[in-house]
Amino acid sequence: MKIYYHADDLGQSLFQSQPFLDCHNDGVLNSLAVMANSPRVKECYELVRTLVDEGEIRPTVHLNFVEGPALSEADEVSDLVDARGYFSLGFIKAVLMGFSFGKKKEIYKAEFKSEIKKQIEMGLSIFKGDKEELPLWGIDSHLHYHMIPIIWKSVCEVIKEEGYKPSWIRISKDPVSPVLTTPSVWKKIPFINVIKWMILKIIGPTRKKVEQLGVNVPVFWGMFSTLRMEKDIVSKLHSKYEKVAKNKGCDLELMFHPGYSVDRNETLDPTRDDLWEANSSEFRLKEQETLKTI
Repeated sequence: MKIYYHADDLGQSLFQSQPFLDCHNDGVLNSLAVMANSPRVKECYELVRTLVDEGEIRPTVHLNFVEGPALSEADEVSDLVDARGYFSLGFIKAVLMGFSFGKKKEIYKAEFKSEIKKQIEMGLSIFKGDKEELPLWGIDSHLHYHMIPIIWKSVCEVIKEEGYKPSWIRISKDPVSPVLTTPSVWKKIPFINVIKWMILKIIGPTRKKVEQLGVNVPVFWGMFSTLRMEKDIVSKLHSKYEKVAKNKGCDLELMFHPGYSVDRNETLDPTRDDLWEANSSEFRLKEQETLKTI
């Protein structure tokens, strides 16, 4: 079993991405997700390229339908973006798209497939660089949107149609037993995280479905404690999640968000207060500390 200490969201800016490198050099970070739709992602990836090429960090394409500009032309994904071509797709809206019928549903799926293909292509081109062969790579998504049924079906179709061969795909369903048996962490788990976990537990793909794609599916830990992966919580739950992964014969992935912004204009959409609040959260600094001290 291998444990991946994974960091989401590399690529917004050089300042925001520097902690990814620091959390590897001074800590345990050995996996990261690249926001392929960021205008600054290429220069940010250069911070970690050597470490990825040497196999010290595994790279993942972080599909993003939440913030920043789409890579597709606006008229190709008009239901996913605003007039500027920036994503404006809420979680509930994305879920409801899957309940549409006929031509409308096919239009939605075509839009998702267009953007998924372009983001994966961008990610792979960045990972490859000057090399002849691509390294091992995986797929996950910003705020776990790839778990939403219509998006998941679109991901599967793109993988098959384009012949992509990801090595692993995240299934964002934390095993619940470690949390249930540790009452001391309950009050530190935001209720909204529990609600989202419940929704994705019901509507998201099963491990068996994902493994049918021929990929590795690590046991995932991070939904309940999104932006709350503080040292106290991690130290109490780590051995329990490790035991779950060992019992399943799987690798273990812990999700962190060490990227921290101090300049609103360097976020992917400076017009949105919700994104600025999330990207400048002090909890990101606490998660940096965790990665450097556990």
